[in-house]
Amino acid sequence: MSESQNRPKFLSSNSLRSFLEDNGKIEYEMSYLNGKPIWYVWGVYPDGARQKVYVGRTGKENILKSPAGLVNHHLTYYPDSKSVTIPLKANSA
Repeated sequence: MSESQNRPKFLSSNSLRSFLEDNGKIEYEMSYLNGKPIWYVWGVYPDGARQKVYVGRTGKENILKSPAGLVNHHLTYYPDSKSVTIPLKANSA
């Protein structure tokens, strides 16, 4: 079975710590919702494959609504981090 076949159908915020312990990492992607900037949380596997992170208790996409919220989220999982990249332009689909 390939590595991608062993992955869950979706990545939950509840499993994010163990995902990071398995050498995954977190990335953020900017978008707009009702004209306001938001950031989606993505899990990036060691092979570079990406999977959107969903909130464990609601099943909704993990959306951060401010740069301060993104920094706080990042520090939750990377408490010793000295910096984080905050995308300032939305990816074009």
